[in-house]
Amino acid sequence: MSAEERGKSALYEVVATARSMLSGQRSFIEGSRRIAELSIEAGLRDDPDVVPIIAVDSETHDLPWGETRRLWQASALDKLRPETERAEAWARGVASVHCQNLIQRFPEEESGRSSEHEKRRQK
Repeated sequence: MSAEERGKSALYEVVATARSMLSGQRSFIEGSRRIAELSIEAGLRDDPDVVPIIAVDSETHDLPWGETRRLWQASALDKLRPETERAEAWARGVASVHCQNLIQRFPEEESGRSSEHEKRRQK
């Protein structure tokens, strides 16, 4: 796969992740972590809608989420529950509008085309 194809694939996954966050299929903290991982490959590391999502990842990085939770004892997770619920609500408040913006800006990613993305990568 070429670098261009990897970038398009990463951008597609960023948009799909944003959609899954807004639909409730994925938590905002987990989704923010995934978008942060994909941001460089997608050519969006300094994007004004991605930077706040990366900040969510950074600010919540110490909380166990996703697969990591399986490694924690249930009692420890129970103690963290109020903090994780507050963090998820905060993450939703920060990231929702930026997820919406990404979906609006890159609607072509559903079909594999992205004129705005190509323009940004060429700069």
